[in-house]
Amino acid sequence: NKYTGKEQVIVDGGFESKNAFINYVIIAGQRYILKQKKDISKIVSAVMRDTLAASIAKDLAIANLVKIVSAEDPIPGKKYPDHPATLHTIVPGICVRQLVDSKYCQLSLQQISFSKLNDTWLNDIIVQMTWHEQLLIIIALDLFICNTDRHRGNLFYDEITDSFYAIDMDNIYRKNMP
Repeated sequence: NKYTGKEQVIVDGGFESKNAFINYVIIAGQRYILKQKKDISKIVSAVMRDTLAASIAKDLAIANLVKIVSAEDPIPGKKYPDHPATLHTIVPGICVRQLVDSKYCQLSLQQISFSKLNDTWLNDIIVQMTWHEQLLIIIALDLFICNTDRHRGNLFYDEITDSFYAIDMDNIYRKNMP
């Protein structure tokens, strides 16, 4: 479904993460995530980065769809009504962090800056990218977009389709990467 700003929006719960306000919204019977950074000074850049990265990742079949909700759109669920937000489709599967009986629970794909580069990180990445064909794509994408936030909470696995999904990509192009 395409959100035009004219549909009825129902807020269906939400929470605060460390850096963002997250609300579940229902639009035309479809459940989405509405996200805004807590720090107002970072909202516009985060919206642009998250949308750009998700667009690239969506083309690689490893991400959800992310759309910009403009500052002028008074969509329910925005903490800061006069600022933009992002609207995300919900990815299938389970957060990798919750896969306690799977080797995927041990994934450590988080990129590091040059100053923290060590042999252990590189060895782990090389071994883990062989676990599933999509992991190599996710690692390559994160290197390309300089994403240092690919922790276990930002990666989902769907057993039904044997697919991984990368989420929360607003922390890109901010650090030097190996």
